[in-house]
Amino acid sequence: MYTKNPFISLTQIVWNLFLIGICTLITSLLLVCLFLSVPLNALTGVLYLIGFLLIGPTMGAMFQTVFDSLNDLECKVMRTYFHHYRKGFRSSIKLWLPYFIVLLILCCDLYFLNVSHKDTFLLPLLYLVFVLVVVSFVYALILNSKFVMKVKDIHRFSFYLLFNRPVKSILIILLVIAIFLFYKHFVNIAIFWGLPLFSMITFFVLRKLIRQIEATYVK
Repeated sequence: MYTKNPFISLTQIVWNLFLIGICTLITSLLLVCLFLSVPLNALTGVLYLIGFLLIGPTMGAMFQTVFDSLNDLECKVMRTYFHHYRKGFRSSIKLWLPYFIVLLILCCDLYFLNVSHKDTFLLPLLYLVFVLVVVSFVYALILNSKFVMKVKDIHRFSFYLLFNRPVKSILIILLVIAIFLFYKHFVNIAIFWGLPLFSMITFFVLRKLIRQIEATYVK
């Protein structure tokens, strides 16, 4: 329930986002430890793949918890996060897996093109595809947080929205760039608030679209 005092509401939102950021770090601990202390090589590559694969449940739980906390500022944020993480672990893996595979292939292509300096004219196209896949995944996370749908239907609808709502897609691209710059220049703050803040702003940007989908497709 929202409090009538705007300052208290804002303070509660900031605190909730901080707690969600803490939970996100906990469930991403493997990947964080790898980045901080373990170089990427043939032996550690499997651990990195597992860490990146676990991004799916982490992002799924984060978006769902942010959505719940916006509807009820007094919800038990950490309990809600880990409830969504456990309950939606398998479905979030399935949701993330196609994007994970495509992004992995794109990263390998980008790496080899940058190292070999051959066919560099393909780099802009690959970067564009990379960004579009990320935007589609954001749509998928929103749909997964708001609606009860089969994973394959979420995938289809997210790609439909990607091209059918170009203005919204461009806004998401700008938000992705903004969060990247936030992490780059203010990493000490972004590590706690970055991704939860991104998901909250995304919900606000897409709130009209969510209502339209609900009115059109939800009976």
